[in-house]
Amino acid sequence: MKEETRVPISRITLRALAILAAAGSMNVATIPLQEHFVYNTQASTRFSDDSSIRDYSRSSVESLLATGGIKGYPEDNTFRPQGTITKLEFLSMVVNSLDPDGIKLAEGIKSAKSEIIYDNLNTYDMYKNEGLVTEFWGGKAFDLIIGARQLGIGGMYETNSTGGNWDTPITRQDAAMMVYQGLKALKGNDLYVTMGVAENRNGGKKLIGDWDELTDTDVPDGHPQSVSGCAHPDDILSLYEAGILQGDSESKFYPNKYLTREDSAIIIDKAVNPEKRAKVTIPEADKEIDKTEGVENTTLKQTDPTRRGAIDGDTFIKADGTSIKVVRDEKSGVIGANQPVALDMGRDLTFLSNTGEYVNHKIANYGELKLSDGSLSVNLGRIENDKICSDENTYSGKGDYLYNPKTGEGHSEGDWNKIAESLKPTDKGTEGEVRHLGLGGWCEYIYSSEYGWGTPSTASQILYATFESAR
Repeated sequence: MKEETRVPISRITLRALAILAAAGSMNVATIPLQEHFVYNTQASTRFSDDSSIRDYSRSSVESLLATGGIKGYPEDNTFRPQGTITKLEFLSMVVNSLDPDGIKLAEGIKSAKSEIIYDNLNTYDMYKNEGLVTEFWGGKAFDLIIGARQLGIGGMYETNSTGGNWDTPITRQDAAMMVYQGLKALKGNDLYVTMGVAENRNGGKKLIGDWDELTDTDVPDGHPQSVSGCAHPDDILSLYEAGILQGDSESKFYPNKYLTREDSAIIIDKAVNPEKRAKVTIPEADKEIDKTEGVENTTLKQTDPTRRGAIDGDTFIKADGTSIKVVRDEKSGVIGANQPVALDMGRDLTFLSNTGEYVNHKIANYGELKLSDGSLSVNLGRIENDKICSDENTYSGKGDYLYNPKTGEGHSEGDWNKIAESLKPTDKGTEGEVRHLGLGGWCEYIYSSEYGWGTPSTASQILYATFESAR
C-alpha cells in the first residue's frame, strides 16, 4: 500500500490570506473553515483514482465531495480510498462537514484568543509558546487544531511537543471520539444523552461483537483491545446506537484498527445526514444476577483473607476487634455505605484480567501501606469483580479500592461513584453554591441556575486528587 504523506496548505492560499489579513480586510477569526485547512485548492468534481472507490462507499464520498467535506490531494487529485487517514485529515473532514461555513470554528478560535490563562497570556498564544501544537503544522492548520480544541474536539492530541502526532494514522476508536465530539460541539447533539446510553448501556453493548472480546487480528502494532477496554467506549456505543457506526459481518468494531479514507467518508456522511443512518433496534439488557440471593448471613472477620464478600445483614469484625452489622444503603444500593467499615480490606480476590489471565490479588490492610502525614485516603488495590470467577464471591465492586482513614470507610471506585450520585442534592441552590456531602465531606456538588446541581466530583476526583495518598 502506498504510504500517505500530509499535504501542506497551498503557499498561494496562505500568502493570499496573509495579504488580506495584513490589509485589514479579513479577520482570521471569521475565515471560513475551507480556508483554514484544505487538501486541494483546485475545483474538482471527480478524483483521478475514481475507479478505485468501492461501490459501498461511493455515495458517501460523492456526498462529502459535493459539500466540500473532502477534497483530493493537490499533486494528483487522488482520493486514495483504501489508504489510511491521519488524525489531522480526519479532524478537517469532521469540522468541514459539520461546520461548512466555518462559523463555529471561528468562534472557537476567537474564544481561544480571548480566554486569558495567566499574566495576560491567552490560550491560543500559550499553545504556540509552549509548543503543545507543533509549529510543523503552521498557519491555518494550527488554527483548525486550536479552534476545534476550544470547542471540545480532539483536545487529547495536544499533550506533547509533537502536537499529539497529528500526522499519524487515526484509529477507529479515536475517530469515533472526534465524530461524537463534533456532533456535540457543532450540532448541539449529545448522542450519549439523546440515545439514552446511560439508561441501557448493558443492552446497547450487545450491538458490538467485540465489546468484551479480545482479538489479535486487524489491529496495528499487535495491540489487541476490546471496545469496553478502549479509551472511548461510550462514544463508540453512542454512535452504534445512533446508526452511524456499524461493525463487520460479525458486528466487530476493532477499536485499534486504522481507519481508511473511504470508511471515514461513510461515518461522517451518516453523522451529517441522519436519514442515511442505519435503523437500529437496541437490545434489552440482561437481567442483573443477584449474587447474594440464597446466601445466608454470617460473621466475617477482617483478619480472614479467604472470607466471602459481605452481604446485607452480615456481622463484620474489624481488625481491632470491634464489630458492626453491615447494611445495604437504600439510595445507592451499596453495602456498608456511610458506615465506618472497609468490607474488602485484607481480602484475597481472584479476577480475570484484561489479558484473559486469572490473577490472585489481595486488597491491602490499612497499616500495610505507609500513609503520609495528614493523608485522608489510600489506594489499596484494584478490583475487577464484574469478571469474578468465584461463585461464592458476592462482592460486586469494580475499580481501585479506596479507603478513608478519617472515617474508616472503604469502597471500590465504582461504589464510591454510586454513593456520590445518591447524595446529590434535590433542592434549589444559589448560583455558584458549593456543597460537600458524605462522611468526611468528600463529595462536592456545584449549583448553576441553568443546569441545577452539577455532577458530583466523585471518589476518583476527590479521594485521588484532593487527599494525599500513599502508594
